[in-house]
Amino acid sequence: MSGCWFKIGSLEVFKHLVVFTISACLLVSCGPRRIESHEESDRINRGDALIEINRTRTMILADRVRELADRSGWNLSQTGSGLFYEILENNPQNLELRNDMVIAAKMTTRILYPSDYQYDPIIQDTMIRLGSTPLISGLNEGLQLMHVADSARFILLPHLGYGLTGEGKIPPGAVLLIELRVSDAFKVNDKN
Repeated sequence: MSGCWFKIGSLEVFKHLVVFTISACLLVSCGPRRIESHEESDRINRGDALIEINRTRTMILADRVRELADRSGWNLSQTGSGLFYEILENNPQNLELRNDMVIAAKMTTRILYPSDYQYDPIIQDTMIRLGSTPLISGLNEGLQLMHVADSARFILLPHLGYGLTGEGKIPPGAVLLIELRVSDAFKVNDKN
């Protein structure tokens, strides 16, 4: 046993080793933890990258809309959400449109981008309930800038239209041009 400071099989040494091991485990488990696994960290990083890609894509599309407006002589304004709009006929003396209304309108919808997408415009007389779930957010926002008998032009970037997935005839990531004239509106009584 030369050079050994404890006796093999000593109960006292065994107790010290057990206490030391338990203490070390407790210290390690109570210390700073890694909250995310590598997979979760990678997923978060990919999500951040996708958000940045989408933000950049939206900025590029907005620049294209501004260029188109300049070439076409349109006097577009832009809301904080990114909706481009121009009120073509303004009748402020008439009833303002609000979320508790159903609107009768003649509407034409066209796809601006992707520009290579072959698509016939949809022209329709329609009834629209403001604030309803199926109504795309950009159209809901734009209509609330209007009055009865107004006409307007709206350009909806994908996040205000049908998003990155599209719907029906609308392709993924489409930028929409909607021109409409409100012919009538009436308040909805939700209690009936």
